Amino acid sequence: MKGKGFSVIELMLVIAVSGILIAVAIPTFSTLLETNKVKSALFILQNQIQTARESAVFNNTTVTMCPLFQGRCTDLWSKGYSIFYDQNANRVFDPEDTMISQYDPLPEVTLLWNPVKNSNALQYDPTGTTHKANQNGTFSICSTRAFVPAYGVIINRQGRMWTGVDKDRDQYLDGQSSSRFIRC
Repeated sequence: MKGKGFSVIELMLVIAVSGILIAVAIPTFSTLLETNKVKSALFILQNQIQTARESAVFNNTTVTMCPLFQGRCTDLWSKGYSIFYDQNANRVFDPEDTMISQYDPLPEVTLLWNPVKNSNALQYDPTGTTHKANQNGTFSICSTRAFVPAYGVIINRQGRMWTGVDKDRDQYLDGQSSSRFIRC
């Protein structure tokens, strides 16, 4: 009587095919995870920018968004950033200022602020425009892995934002003018 089951050759064939399928799927899955991490950082940043703008308008005061180190704004955006009511618009978290929110960075995601004028902070006036209407610029959101698209969040002088993607990683947002430079 012949036994029911698999032969050693059939079992080895199934294991080999499974191994090939897994080897093909892992890089694709890894790319998906990295892309989702960058997109999450993008969505969080958009939400935080909108929070800063709305807080300035609703509370009729200047709101500052920047990375803080010892109470002062720095340019280390990838280390996290804070949003606070900046009563005197000096980009310093003074005792009379109030913290709105703080954001800790996602691992393996780089966030950079490239302002048109030299400023390490994004500030909104009570009208919802950028502070003195001259703090427009572009945020770059990039993965530390080169195969993941980079994203940009552009802030104009009126305080409005829009986003773009750099799928080919040439440091320019796809479909935008050459002035839409992002750095990773």
